[in-house]
Amino acid sequence: MKVNHTALQKKKEKEYSNFFQYLILFLIHTIEELKNGESIPVKVRNQLELNMVTSISLLWNMYLIMFTKNTSHHRSRSQVFIQTFDEKQTRILLPLIQQLKKGIEKYQFFNNHYKIQSVKMLEQIHQYHIVSSNDSGSFKLDTFPPAPWLANRVYK
Repeated sequence: MKVNHTALQKKKEKEYSNFFQYLILFLIHTIEELKNGESIPVKVRNQLELNMVTSISLLWNMYLIMFTKNTSHHRSRSQVFIQTFDEKQTRILLPLIQQLKKGIEKYQFFNNHYKIQSVKMLEQIHQYHIVSSNDSGSFKLDTFPPAPWLANRVYK
């Protein structure tokens, strides 16, 4: 029995895209509720803000895994070709990511570190869509991205 790996991969990518879409919509709704919910107790607000950052971190990690998995190394180690999301997925997700980022930027977090962290992760997620929407379908990097343990130094 032959398995069409390309079709299975496309199906998985669509499922991930759907999950990302619904998670981002949920986070947009949550940030709107936080902005409008002045009567929410401080303890609950703090927990919701932490949940927001944790959810964005989950989203960012999933993007990172997909990005890494879809990176193919060619002959030269100094050249990496990347292809992640197709154009249709990008057209759906990119405006939602931008809307969530704007909502977070306008919201006054109790812990400002959560806000900074959320915005930086969303900017990273945004970059995956810029890379994938390149006209040629792939993007050439001349250097490798920093190792994960160096990310805090690089992206501060």
